[in-house]
Amino acid sequence: RWNELLKQINDRIISQYKLSINIEDEGRYEEKHAMKSFEIDIKKIYEILENKRILLIFDEIESISYTTSPSEHWKKENDSLFFWQALRAIIQTDNSFFSFLIACSISSLSQSSSLPQRSSALTGSTSRKLALSSIAL
Repeated sequence: RWNELLKQINDRIISQYKLSINIEDEGRYEEKHAMKSFEIDIKKIYEILENKRILLIFDEIESISYTTSPSEHWKKENDSLFFWQALRAIIQTDNSFFSFLIACSISSLSQSSSLPQRSSALTGSTSRKLALSSIAL
């Protein structure tokens, strides 16, 4: 689920950099608290990393995207929307904590500025100078 993925991102950063950080988990990443908990935790990590911006790289986002995910909650429910909204909300509040890079092999995901019956938190958070589009190599 989207909220579990936010927790997993923090856990991976902590593990990767062998950080000594105490992040309580008791109910903090339930859906109604997940976005705020992620924001608090990513700020703690950012400070421990001496205020160095964190780069999150998402590869094969087809697995967490509308229409292409094999999981029903990503494909037909709002998990994709809530996940990208959480990242976007934090960046809009303070863009110094992290940036993200998306690796995408499905051109329709990168060319779409909106999704059927849903606003697009993903493309809404990209720079206007940088259009998400397919790159032919």
